[in-house]
Amino acid sequence: MNRKKNDVILIGAVLMIAAAALAAVFYFHKPGEKVIVTVDGEEYGRYDLNEDQTIQIDTDAGSNTLTIKDGRADMTDADCPDQICVRESPLEDDTPGTIVCLPHKLIVEMKQ
Repeated sequence: MNRKKNDVILIGAVLMIAAAALAAVFYFHKPGEKVIVTVDGEEYGRYDLNEDQTIQIDTDAGSNTLTIKDGRADMTDADCPDQICVRESPLEDDTPGTIVCLPHKLIVEMKQ
């Protein structure tokens, strides 16, 4: 009977350690920490989502302003005629996606 009790204690301890390790991975892992900007298929720059900054993206087709603030990347200004990129939702860690400005051939996406 004593052996079964020790086995249960050992299994419980192993499960607790595994749960703590898994919780640590989820706590410290931050998906989408980098914002990648590409223009006409070429990488324009990589920016840290955790660092507040404003990036002016000037191309032959026009200019865009990407604002990174409080863990969100948002296209705040563009001189394209349709302004779809400005109206797109900001990119965040918990809602990864892309921002596209077709007239300027510009894509903003989150990567790890």
